[in-house]
Amino acid sequence: MPDPLISTIIPVLNGEPFLERCFSTLDAQTYPNLEIIFVDNGSTDSSVKMIKNYCSKKLKSRFILCKQKGPAAARNIGLQFADGDFLSFLDVDDEIHADKFNILLTALKNYPQAGMAIGQTKKQYENRSSHIMDLGLLKHGLNPAPEPGLLWLQQFQHNPAIHCFIIDRNILKIVGGFPENIKYGEDVAFLVKIGLECCIVLVEKIVCKYYRHSESAVSVANNKFSPVERYLQFYQNFSVPYFSRRKNNKVYKLALTLSQDISFKILMKLTFILKKKD
Repeated sequence: MPDPLISTIIPVLNGEPFLERCFSTLDAQTYPNLEIIFVDNGSTDSSVKMIKNYCSKKLKSRFILCKQKGPAAARNIGLQFADGDFLSFLDVDDEIHADKFNILLTALKNYPQAGMAIGQTKKQYENRSSHIMDLGLLKHGLNPAPEPGLLWLQQFQHNPAIHCFIIDRNILKIVGGFPENIKYGEDVAFLVKIGLECCIVLVEKIVCKYYRHSESAVSVANNKFSPVERYLQFYQNFSVPYFSRRKNNKVYKLALTLSQDISFKILMKLTFILKKKD
């Protein structure tokens, strides 16, 4: 049987400092049937020129302009154009292991009941220190739904990096794409939707490297919003509308209750702090 097509979607916003490394990590991939989709999100540097030049020399690659702002919109545009049987994502400033797609596709073949395969991520900081990202209670092998989704809903710190997994495109027919009405945490929301609906297999092999630097999306978010603000925004704009529409299903009713409990505890803690200050 021919190797199934895997699409990898890469949103870009002024990614010029990282593009050469991104091109190198893509060129190093050993999987033979890979589709590469760059989605520019309004770059004003040389990103567009560099990407177009790269795509002109690379089979099964394309460049797309996205008029809507934000990584969620860019990834959703990429999903519309993706032809792959399996889907993946990469941020322009990160790297993936040369055998990532072989490793994760093998895991899905070994666990046909799973719709998503996740590998380990090495997180590296500007001072060159690094560690393996903690995936919490997610266990090696098969994790049945809805356990992963409930875990990620309650503990944002354990959600996997956006570039350490592949998913069966049929899952999108159930969960849809990334929510575009939240500024931060759109990747967590996407993962929660998947984890509530499908089984997930975890492979204990490093498949990518996540660079945490001053210009990374998480660093920018931390400078603008506190974790409390981000969760309350997530709860108001994603959890309430998404879970409420599905609360006749006991899993989504539970997810809504968990979100409400977390938000209530946050508000009570904030009230206590304010009273103490007064």
